[in-house]
Amino acid sequence: MIQMSHVQFSNGELDDFGMPKNFQSYLIAGRNATSTEAKIGSGIAKVYCISINATPLNPDTVVDGNGIEGAIQKAIAILKDKHPGYEFRTLK
Repeated sequence: MIQMSHVQFSNGELDDFGMPKNFQSYLIAGRNATSTEAKIGSGIAKVYCISINATPLNPDTVVDGNGIEGAIQKAIAILKDKHPGYEFRTLK
């Protein structure tokens, strides 16, 4: 099973059209780890940059022992640390 989360960070400034001037958008794809990747029950989240200004994670894969949701939340926490002072939102 794969879970997706689309998250965005912006500095709060809007352009003339009401869109964020400086935003960084990411797609996080989470899945169950295989037995050769991590302990059974672990989740893996891969972070994809989907905007030009997005700062890539290095490495771009996050592993967490609390399943898929744990890996996605860990990836979001790492991204939040990389964007201090930016507004965060999850997009659907």
